[in-house]
Formats: sequence, C-alpha cells, structure tokens
Amino acid sequence: MTLEQLQYFVAIVESATFFDAAESLHIAQSTLSKQIRNLELELDVQLFDRSRRHASLTDAGRVLYPDAVKLLKGVQGMKQHLAPYQDSRRSVIHLGVLPILHQYRLNPVLRQFAKSHPEITLMIDEVEDEPLRQGFRQGSYDLIIGRPELLTGVQSTCHLLAHDRLVLLTPAGHPLAGRPDVPLEELSGESFILMHPSSSIYRLCLTACQKKGFQPAVTRTAKIESIVSAVAAGEAVSLLPYSNLDVFRHENVAVIPLQEPVAADVVLACQSPKKLPLCGRTLWKYITG
Repeated sequence: MTLEQLQYFVAIVESATFFDAAESLHIAQSTLSKQIRNLELELDVQLFDRSRRHASLTDAGRVLYPDAVKLLKGVQGMKQHLAPYQDSRRSVIHLGVLPILHQYRLNPVLRQFAKSHPEITLMIDEVEDEPLRQGFRQGSYDLIIGRPELLTGVQSTCHLLAHDRLVLLTPAGHPLAGRPDVPLEELSGESFILMHPSSSIYRLCLTACQKKGFQPAVTRTAKIESIVSAVAAGEAVSLLPYSNLDVFRHENVAVIPLQEPVAADVVLACQSPKKLPLCGRTLWKYITG
C-alpha cells in the first residue's frame, strides 16, 4: 500500500466518480483504476461497488475512508513540522516555459500543483526559445515546457502535454482562402512572414517546406500578433500553430488546414527524471501521472 494509492482512493470518494477524480489528479482514468485495483488486491477487500454509475463505497470502503484521511493529514502535518529543517534550495523548482501556457490551458495545472504542494516553491521563468534552450542545456532550469524542435540535439526526456498542428494563414481575399485544405508544396510561390529565426516554430516551418522540395521566401519575421496583422493587411501568408489563434485572431484572416498535418506539439522536458531533485520529481510525476 502506498500513500499515492490512498490519495487516489480519497480523491474518488470526494469526487463521486472515477472520471472526475482522474481529472482533478491530472492522470488517466485507466491509471487511477489500476492503482485502486492494486490497493484492493493488497487489502483483500472491495472498496467500491462498480455495478453503480457513481463511485459508491462498499462497507469496507466506508471503514477505510476516515482512516485514510487521518493518515494523509498526519503525513502532511509531519512534512510541515520538518519544513524549517529542510534545505530550502531543494524545495524550489525552476521551470522554464515558452509564452504558451494560456493557449494550451496549462496555467490551471501549475496553479493546482502549487496549491496542493505548499512546501514547494515553483519559480516560473517565461522566455523565448533560445534562452529557454540555453538555460536547459546549462542546468538553469529543472524542467521546461516547450516544443520538441527546441530540444533537437539536446539530451532530454520528454512527456507530451498537448497536440497541435501548423495551419496556413492567408488574407481573407486570397485565392486559397476558400479551400478546405492546402498541400504545403502548393505554397512554393508565396511570400511568407514567419516567427523569429531562433524560434522552434520557424525551424519547424522551414523543415516542413524543405521536405516538400522548396525553400520558403521569407520576407520578414515578427511576433505572432504582428504576423496576424500583416497577413490581414495582405502582406504575405504565414504558418502558425493552430492553438495560437485562440489568442491572436483577425476577421480578415483565413485559417486553412494543411493537407498533410505538420505536428507542432508541446512537451514537458527534463534532462533525466531520475536526476531531478525531489521537488522536481514531484512536479514531473504530478503532470505525467
């Protein structure tokens, strides 16, 4: 029996369903169910009546619940009593992130972690690609949230946080604007405005075009909000991750899927989970389940 299994058990009781508990814990429902089943096998009792829609406790589950709550509170109290004697430097996580937390709805996850682990200080440094890459290589960050392309050639362990894809942005009156999708190679004659050359998205766009046999004609580079405005004004076309358009959108810009999707995913990365300080491993496990 582990404290984690007891935490999962209590979460299910207080959430009423396995699904809601898994959502609150930020883990897969299958992982939650497996851990509860392991707990039941070890205790040799059935804790939940699975014939019902909600997570209904059995008699054994009702007996275990107050004991589990008492034990978890005792452990939390013990940690708080020891906090003044712990090396404070080992209770600080340095997390480097690209400015994408809002687009991928990651802020609530980090806030919930901070709330549930008051003994850990989460230092979030929001930077652009190159400082993030350099900081990661030099060990300035315990973990980072970025895109896989940023870590090319860097030893790392990654966990997928969000799927995304590149989409084509054109002026509303562009000949391609009414198309359901566009082959990337059809854009070989277009002028592009892209993100800064040091960004992972720029490198992703460049590589995707080169794989289709052409070098994109990049007239200039800019930040996303400037790119969207420039496309709306008819200056050029662009390629951007679809989720960015939740924040930056313009009525005079058409957004068109690429015929062959180009992934623009977001990952949580560290050099090695085993080499993280204890607080860093806590965050890694919290997010990855």
